[in-house]
Amino acid sequence: MHRPKNCISVEEAKDLEYRWQETRGELLEKGLGYVDTHQTIFTIKELRNYLDYVERESVLQEIEAPKIAIFLGAYKKTEERPSLTTVFLAPTKSVASGLNLSDEINYDIDPLNNGVEPWPPGKYANE
Repeated sequence: MHRPKNCISVEEAKDLEYRWQETRGELLEKGLGYVDTHQTIFTIKELRNYLDYVERESVLQEIEAPKIAIFLGAYKKTEERPSLTTVFLAPTKSVASGLNLSDEINYDIDPLNNGVEPWPPGKYANE
């Protein structure tokens, strides 16, 4: 199998995370009073099962070429953890908008959440 065209180098990923920390992470920490996570882990099996589910449901709905949108969210505070950032995945569908197609969230297929947000928060580049 070939490397997917949207892959980036490890150095580019380190730069993206560094820039996030410098432009957002420090502000969040000051505003929240604690370090927030910016990492969510899903197993390959969880992702594959979800993508298969979206694909199967999209076929039943006669949706061609569904996509996945990735949203940021935040969990409620608990006794064990502060309110941490998370991501959830939501399927999309193309809809006609004038002469163009645009992507809208497909609310007829459930989103995916409940990955693992490591505590304490981890970083991509631990240098």
